[in-house]
Amino acid sequence: MGTESVNEILDSAATYACHSGLSYIDVSIIALATLQTNEVQNFLKKNRISGQAICEEICALLDTLEKQNVVSPNERFAMSPATLFVYKMGAGLARNLKKDFSPLYLLAGLTDGRPGDGHYHITQIMEKHGLNGTDLYEHISYTNFIGDQIAPPLEKVDATINAEVKEKLARIQTGVVPANCPTLQEFCENLIEKARAGRTDPVIGREQEIGRTIRILSRRKKNNPILLGEPGVGKTAVAEELARLIVAGLVPANLKDKIILSLDLGALVGGTKFRGDLEERLKKVLAEVKSLGNVILFIDEIHLLTGRLLDGCSDLFKPALANGELTAIGATTHSEYLQHFEKDAAMARRFQPVMVNEPDRDTAIKIIQGLLPQYEEHHGVAFSPDIAEHAVDMAIRHIPRQALPDKAIDLIDEAGAVAVASGLPSVSRKSIDVVIHDMAGAGASPFNPEEATQSLRKKIVGQVPALEELERFMRAVDLRLVNGEVKGVLTLSGPEGVGKNYFVKCLAEATGSRLLELDGQQHQHESAIWRLLGTMPGYQDHAKGGQLTEAIRRNPRTTLAVKNFELAHPDVQETVIAMIASGLITDSAKKPVSASEVYVVFLKDTETTSHIGFRSLSEGEDETSMRADLEELVDCHVALGQPGINELAELLDTMTQNLQTKMRKSGREFVLAIELKEFILKAASSADQKITKLRQEFQARVKNKLLSQAIEPGSSSVLELETAR
Repeated sequence: MGTESVNEILDSAATYACHSGLSYIDVSIIALATLQTNEVQNFLKKNRISGQAICEEICALLDTLEKQNVVSPNERFAMSPATLFVYKMGAGLARNLKKDFSPLYLLAGLTDGRPGDGHYHITQIMEKHGLNGTDLYEHISYTNFIGDQIAPPLEKVDATINAEVKEKLARIQTGVVPANCPTLQEFCENLIEKARAGRTDPVIGREQEIGRTIRILSRRKKNNPILLGEPGVGKTAVAEELARLIVAGLVPANLKDKIILSLDLGALVGGTKFRGDLEERLKKVLAEVKSLGNVILFIDEIHLLTGRLLDGCSDLFKPALANGELTAIGATTHSEYLQHFEKDAAMARRFQPVMVNEPDRDTAIKIIQGLLPQYEEHHGVAFSPDIAEHAVDMAIRHIPRQALPDKAIDLIDEAGAVAVASGLPSVSRKSIDVVIHDMAGAGASPFNPEEATQSLRKKIVGQVPALEELERFMRAVDLRLVNGEVKGVLTLSGPEGVGKNYFVKCLAEATGSRLLELDGQQHQHESAIWRLLGTMPGYQDHAKGGQLTEAIRRNPRTTLAVKNFELAHPDVQETVIAMIASGLITDSAKKPVSASEVYVVFLKDTETTSHIGFRSLSEGEDETSMRADLEELVDCHVALGQPGINELAELLDTMTQNLQTKMRKSGREFVLAIELKEFILKAASSADQKITKLRQEFQARVKNKLLSQAIEPGSSSVLELETAR
């Protein structure tokens, strides 16, 4: 589709202007005529954009224009200034890309309006309905309008293709490193070729960083940008996007013929036995860059040039950077820049920092939405419309140590792999939840409150009110109706020996979490906080990390049982409360650890008079005051009571059945006489600590008696009250 189609658009626009009573071709008429072409319609359909809605709004705008009573059909219609501007923009873009002037280039001009431009109102209407210039420019830049496919490498073109098409493909095979530069071919990746082959993902929301990088590269001196940002924010993507813009011809004239080569420092060092070998390779790299004269060298992890591994190698770069023989783009993290690169003042002053900050939530969602078509094509599955927002939210909540958008992209990619492995045709929010829980070390099954409650009822005898309260807590956790940012917080109170520790153990097993205990009595000293968070940098065992932070980092789904909280040092108390409130705990190296999957359980004996911050629920006891900052974070108060005779009998039956099951594995049996059972129950029910007494009696009168008997395999023993005495 070439200039003939654009001429047809102009003819149609002139006819429409005549029928509309206009003496000129307004930009709104050009927009309507362009939107009616098959090429534009196919593009809108492919991107799920309603062309009809755009046309209706433009027609409404057209009705407001001043019209004449009679306009001759034979009159020659002139373009309005805005129409002429759009026409020249589209024609210029096609000329820069060496493509035929087609309706899509005219549409690109319509979507590129700025405040003050005559067609800015058309641009606003199109953006309102999802038609933005960025997506259109990317489509145009990397599409060779032969079958609407990316232009294949020349060597893969079928031999029968006609000479005209071959000549067109040959014109775009620029930016190739020649064969007389073997060192660059061996140790560098050509980002221009990578962009042309369509092997780079679109970059969204980095216009400011890319613009500053282009401005620095266009400077006369100190024209070397260095991209600074945390791992995963997209520093390398900025360099790749610059390569895409060069391929599209959307850069200043002084950059249009540049080749961006990514230098692999690891490969450069690999295989060198002596220091001179590495320096010789670097000299060859710089010599070949100088011989080409149009190379921009992208150096990821550029701080390595000033580190121990490549110590002294930065001296080879300094003269080339100073006299303009080498133009480089560096990339590293903030910490590595401060720790290594900035200390080499001569090297640092030759680079201009470009901050690549982590995108906010809304920008990250747009980035994921822009990448979804690539991942749908790769995995062969469809992603639900709300998957981008859910992936970003889950990444923010559960993966705090990594940066957006990389961590959200990881979730999308792995969720697609999970769907393929499971034979699913689409990826839903549930797929993201499965990946998150798998990463959290909690298996592949998301939290199920009903299953957790059923598991507790099977393991805990009696305690009906406590289990009912805990069931409400489980539902609150599932619906995220909790007060803090951890999974949930509850207090567990009851007399000594009632089974609080066993209750917490069962809770951890039911929720699929790892049980971790924190006893305030062992953390009373001011130095106790460093045991939990890790020693300060420079001190012994700093690399080991803290007992609490490392345990949560390795097992994100954890049940933290806190005992004697009132005895812990104030710093320890504040750290625990801050963790509950924020869902994060920061170790001694200032690295955050997500605590969003942590259950926090405060245990207290109701007979004690000390306060850990929650009210006692034992009958007849007054409510005690509580720290306000902890009170507002507690989601549930569970009180365990002393068991009655029926609960004790049920517990004794459970203990007997468990022991019988174990003995059957060795081919032995035993039976508990009724008289002995009644004796044990009577002894336990009359004690203050009933469950403790029950276990003591069972150990003394059942287990110890079995140990004293010689029970042969295949035989059975009856334990009587008289023999037990």
